[in-house]
Amino acid sequence: MHSFQRNIEKFIDSAAVIVDAAGGSGRGSPLTTRVLVTVALFGVLAAVLMMTISVPIMPTAPFLKFDPSDAVAMISAAVLGPGGGVAVVALKNALVFMIRGANPLGLLMNLAGSGTLIWTVGRVYQGRPSLWGLMAGGVAGAVAAALVMVPANLLMVPVIHGIPRETVASMLLPAYIPFNLLKGLLSTALATPLHVVLAPFVTGRRRAIRERRALP
Repeated sequence: MHSFQRNIEKFIDSAAVIVDAAGGSGRGSPLTTRVLVTVALFGVLAAVLMMTISVPIMPTAPFLKFDPSDAVAMISAAVLGPGGGVAVVALKNALVFMIRGANPLGLLMNLAGSGTLIWTVGRVYQGRPSLWGLMAGGVAGAVAAALVMVPANLLMVPVIHGIPRETVASMLLPAYIPFNLLKGLLSTALATPLHVVLAPFVTGRRRAIRERRALP
């Protein structure tokens, strides 16, 4: 397992060197390049998961489907901070749009909900960089995302699906709010063992980023 983590770090470092060299002078910022490569790595993985795994989790609303991409974004928020985690979500949605031509308004809603979840996880994890911090951030993020998605659903679902706003409002309590809460909690449940497995990588990458930021 440690070998797997070292391989990830070597891949990121090697890719950063290639990107720097492709820039011409080879004197790009090592920190910036490694952050961008890390965002790209997590973003591609999250996009693949979003496009390949999608399961209904609400018996009352089988059209609302869960995918595990937010679990990957949670780990990225632990490594890169809240801004980096949201960047992973944005890249994931951009890739899905380019590959599948998905409805941009639907992806915008995903960015609002998942972005809120991941931002909250990153903020809480910054204050308590541990497994418990990740779990607490996931619970708080699930609540925050559910609240943010109330106006998002009321505004966007009628436009996307042509459903009367009154119908959407009647589905908030039995479907949309529980779905977003459950989505955040399931993502946290998936991210927890990932954090346990990748803890040395997360800790090492966070330390490396902090140390490079401290350089003049």
